[in-house]
Amino acid sequence: TKPYKVAAFYSISNCQPGLKGVHLGNFLIKQVAEALKLEFPEIRQFCTLSPIPGFLRWLLANEPFSRDALTEKAWLRLEDRRRQVLARAQSLSAASDFARLAQDETLRLSIVSLAAAFLSKVSSSSRQADPVARFHLHNGARLERINDQADLSVKGLKQSLGVMVNYLYDLSTIEENHDRFLRGETACSKSVADLINR
Repeated sequence: TKPYKVAAFYSISNCQPGLKGVHLGNFLIKQVAEALKLEFPEIRQFCTLSPIPGFLRWLLANEPFSRDALTEKAWLRLEDRRRQVLARAQSLSAASDFARLAQDETLRLSIVSLAAAFLSKVSSSSRQADPVARFHLHNGARLERINDQADLSVKGLKQSLGVMVNYLYDLSTIEENHDRFLRGETACSKSVADLINR
């Protein structure tokens, strides 16, 4: 058999009502990663495949992008892409309509660029922040990759136009990324940063 190189977390949830507000996710991820490294030492990457439940709600709210940390050119390009997607998204109601929008090749780059911009601006204090993104970024993960057409279920389409994200847990940089997040910075890969500026 081939050696395992990647371990992906798909669902991390607190299913016990009595534990509401108790932050076990960070502990759980680190414990599982350490246990997997012991059993499968060839594993090099730990990542998630995560939803973006706040993305479409944020997009439809049509709040302007902050110009902070964006060049004028990147800001104008993102605003133009948002207008293109909004022009189509605001009139949608049926899941099949959302599916057509998510699979529209002419809007594909716009959708993933907007998702990257949305997630890269998540902060620990923002009320608009996506809760899943805030959870992983606060735990020290890095925003690694945006995946379009990854969740074409009705729920996935209506929450995020089918987009999902990979957060990378590099055990050697978790503390540094956590500290950066508390300072208002989001650790993200070059490919995600390029989506915002492309």
